[in-house]
Amino acid sequence: MPNPFTVHDRSFSSREVISRQVLDIYIPFATTPDPALSSRALAAVAQMRQDPLEGVTEIIPSYLNIYIEFDARVTTKKAVQNWAESHSRRGGACLAHPAQTVEIPVQYNGADLETISEKTGLTIPEIIQLHSSQTYHAFAVGFTP
Repeated sequence: MPNPFTVHDRSFSSREVISRQVLDIYIPFATTPDPALSSRALAAVAQMRQDPLEGVTEIIPSYLNIYIEFDARVTTKKAVQNWAESHSRRGGACLAHPAQTVEIPVQYNGADLETISEKTGLTIPEIIQLHSSQTYHAFAVGFTP
């Protein structure tokens, strides 16, 4: 696994958006979803937002990467990488997004319940119990361009 605190330019692109040149980079934090690395990535994002770099226009965390968009007429790719690396190395717990439990109402009346029951050998009440007894961790909501 690559060092999760090294900036890798995995998806470098440029495009003109109204009088500014927008560039973007991705900072990988993990190769598979990992709650500990996700927490460190969110802590890095919180630190970046508290210590903004002029020219950075977007900072979007996901479960594997941090997406950073910046105006190349204001700052350089290297300056953004150095800024992001310095915040990524600091570590610490994520205080910007404390964990919270969100209960999502679910109706177990789907057409696939019978198929799942047949394939697993579990009864429908057992399937419902297994699914509803878990706590799930949401790493991200949405997407980046």
